[in-house]
Amino acid sequence: MDRKILALDLDGTAVDDSGKLGSLSKQALIAARQKGHILCFVTGRRDVDMVPLGEDDRFADYLILNNGGKIISTADGRILKNELVDKEEAKILISYCLQKDYLLYILSGMYWAINKITPRTQSYIEELGIQPDLYHSLADVEYDRIEGFTVTSDGKEVSAFLDRADLNLEYVASEPTCIDIMKKGVNKWNGLKALADSLAIPVAQTIAVGNYDNDIDMLTHAGIGIAVQNALPDVKAAADYVTLKDNNHDAVAEIVEKFMISPSS
Repeated sequence: MDRKILALDLDGTAVDDSGKLGSLSKQALIAARQKGHILCFVTGRRDVDMVPLGEDDRFADYLILNNGGKIISTADGRILKNELVDKEEAKILISYCLQKDYLLYILSGMYWAINKITPRTQSYIEELGIQPDLYHSLADVEYDRIEGFTVTSDGKEVSAFLDRADLNLEYVASEPTCIDIMKKGVNKWNGLKALADSLAIPVAQTIAVGNYDNDIDMLTHAGIGIAVQNALPDVKAAADYVTLKDNNHDAVAEIVEKFMISPSS
């Protein structure tokens, strides 16, 4: 049997609306690993955003975080890839958001910083149980290893700025009220392809699963692209297969059974 990589988006795909893997999904992932397949979670989340997942990340062999910018082996915590934002370009974006009073999350590993606290950020602080740094000027920011940024309430304005600016940055919507900003060229497919190459697994043996716009590139380039039933219409249109079940009803179990456990796999 040829090994396959199953690359699962997390929010709205592998996990339910409460942010947890269903019991049937867990059983299916264990079965897929026992068959020798490789499992990875491919997400826009940063390291700090993985905290609410708890120990559920142990069901994957690899984590591809930051929309493809960072690859971590769950077995030993090794970082296999990490794309960082240029310091000077980071300063330009941060300066713009400070000037306009736009909320900008700065993220790198377990470090996160924000320039103001809103009811939404306060709620997230309480969920994580990790206090962010609060910055009010460029002097307050750690620039050495910025992995990316997130914008919530001011996404439209910040994305318009990035469209005008000549920066080596790009953005993608990861949910309706959230855009993630990364180094140009970072996307989920490039992250998955880098992992597949490092494991000498052909693209034809990759299966990518998602539900949102930032998953489309991964779905269209993988050997098989799958959209879960609750995916956006344009994501379904880009997929080779659409599950019968949604993220709240263990779509992952359906995928594993159909594409990885069947005798033909």
